[in-house]
Amino acid sequence: MTDDFPVPPRARSILLGFAPAPPLWPNAVRASTAFLLPALLATLLGHPREAVLCSIGALAVLYGEHRAYRIRWLVVAAVGAGMAGGFAATMAASSGAGGAYWAVIPAIGVIAAIATYAMNALRMGPPGPVFVALAASVGSLAPHSGLSVLEASSWVLLGVAGALLATMAPILVDPYGPARRAVDAAERAVEAMASASTPSRSAHHVAGAAIHLGWATLHEAGLAQGHGQGSAAGRLRAAHTRFLRVVAQRQEQRQDQDGTDDALREVLPQGIVPLGRPLAWHRLKGAWHPDSPPMITACRVLLATIVAASIGAMLGLEHPEWAMVAATLVLGGAPDRVLGAYRGAQRFLGTVAGIVLFMLIAAAGPRGLALIVVLALLLFAVELAVPRNYAIAATFITPLALLLSTAMNPPSSMLATSAYRLAETALGVGLALITLWAWSRRADRRMQTRAEQSLLDRVRALLDEPDPAMARALRRDTQFDLIGAVLAADATAHGDQAWAREQWATHVAIIELGYRVLATVNSAPPGLRATFLSEVRELEAALSQR
Repeated sequence: MTDDFPVPPRARSILLGFAPAPPLWPNAVRASTAFLLPALLATLLGHPREAVLCSIGALAVLYGEHRAYRIRWLVVAAVGAGMAGGFAATMAASSGAGGAYWAVIPAIGVIAAIATYAMNALRMGPPGPVFVALAASVGSLAPHSGLSVLEASSWVLLGVAGALLATMAPILVDPYGPARRAVDAAERAVEAMASASTPSRSAHHVAGAAIHLGWATLHEAGLAQGHGQGSAAGRLRAAHTRFLRVVAQRQEQRQDQDGTDDALREVLPQGIVPLGRPLAWHRLKGAWHPDSPPMITACRVLLATIVAASIGAMLGLEHPEWAMVAATLVLGGAPDRVLGAYRGAQRFLGTVAGIVLFMLIAAAGPRGLALIVVLALLLFAVELAVPRNYAIAATFITPLALLLSTAMNPPSSMLATSAYRLAETALGVGLALITLWAWSRRADRRMQTRAEQSLLDRVRALLDEPDPAMARALRRDTQFDLIGAVLAADATAHGDQAWAREQWATHVAIIELGYRVLATVNSAPPGLRATFLSEVRELEAALSQR
């Protein structure tokens, strides 16, 4: 395993480039359909203004992509419930306090922090907690609509229902599509790793994570027990075995041992199927530590959102809660300083372009069905852009959010509202960047050290576990912690390169040990187990010196 040090991506590639992604137009169609279905129903029932609220719940559809259908509906429903709950909570707080910011700002900050913690602990990926914060922010404006909390929240929930229908519709055409695509991705990642003359750390990480995701998706789809080389499970097992063979050959070179193929047959016997993701509760509980990436990220979001909105309120900005949404976007994805700074730049540039687009839409003055069509098109564009370039996504998120807020509380001047929006975004992004870079670098170092120590603890437990059933669960948890340790180290390396380079050899040794143990533990003789445990102790001693 080569020790490729993660160099931060160049600003130009992030700001102007497009991240690789599969065809996204089916996702975009689902996103717009998730809103159109309930919004058209509301309009036909004589509630065109309330139909706009359906778009908030419809945003939940963005969180179900790539998940197997047996679990997808639950993910979308859970996020949708969180959005509706946040909307109702801030609307109730705003109504009860007469719109006073002292009640609204803490409520939105806490909701954004909770969503950040949960989504990072569960490793849900994009789009992250920003839309939960957006729902809470719109909720604080909803009292101006004249609706009760129950009425307004019901329209949001109707949007969630539309999201559920839209996200599950493809099951009628391609019921096992997510599982097939996950296995395809795992095969490609393993092929890239195996074809390298000396597989790099990042190649190990990408392949291991893809295999882990593949088994998780097969379990969620009910296909993990499939038989035959042509089945999804058979293909993934072959890719998994090939991955382990590459890693075990590395161990063979180190120990000058033979019998790699025998070891692999014992590691992946036909009667044993690797497990999927750890239970959600275990992931949430495992991240509950002051030095975990989800906790550090959530604390940054809580601080930046509340401070940004408080300053905005003191400055007399129209809607300081929008600064909280901007701060959540910058900070909510992961505790990476460099990538967070890029997200801040993307958010601001996208907001500038989005305000221009909003002014053009406002000049046309869409109402009723025309407004619904515009919102649906914006949702379509958001889903196309979010995985590829967030500056472009923000170009469409901004008019979407402004149309929602102006529908709840029509302004006297669209130009003034746009100017306030720009100032609020600048404030939120600025406070987020200050929080990101002023936060102690020692926190990042503790974060990486804890992730690596957790991995070593898991490796030790796996080596000491005699029960095959328990060892199977520990293998799954070890792979999960391997991914976490790599992500934590990458974030630290981007923001604290000098320290990370000093510790890099230790980090690579920990990751390499984890994969070597996974490849050989079931067949390791006592002497090899003792060698592994000795390496664990040496690496723990190195961590204790940090």
